Amino acid sequence: YVAVIAGPFIKEGPLYQRDKEYLDRMDAYIKDQNLQSRVCLITDFVDAEKYMKLSDIYAMPAYNEGFGTPMMEAMGCGLPVIANKDETAFQEWIIDGINGYLCDIKHPELWAQAVEKASKFSKEQCLDISENIRKKAGQEAIYGEYMAIITKLLQGGK
Repeated sequence: YVAVIAGPFIKEGPLYQRDKEYLDRMDAYIKDQNLQSRVCLITDFVDAEKYMKLSDIYAMPAYNEGFGTPMMEAMGCGLPVIANKDETAFQEWIIDGINGYLCDIKHPELWAQAVEKASKFSKEQCLDISENIRKKAGQEAIYGEYMAIITKLLQGGK
């Protein structure tokens, strides 16, 4: 496996020092473990679609996640998602063994096991992930909901 850790690095503000220390620790760990060929650390904004097209699995060990847009995009691309089991946004969308796995963020060995299991998802299962998320949260589904609300309002709420 090759891990890509990407996203814009905060360059100013109240979280700058915290994030800089975290980034420095990650970078040092990657070098200390000689993982440069297996871990790609990108600190700039990235075109997520480009990387998702190259990916087999999407891991999202986030906490304090509002909605999980990147998770939804990954599922739209047919990627199984491995995410933090304690986040409500992830609990709403991820079904263990169907479209990914929810893991305890404090147990990396469980994440590794989930990656191994997700790597065995068939092409058909990945296509189902994409189709199911598009049916539930794709543009057509969202527009349909809006149209139903607008139609009801135009009919006087009846």
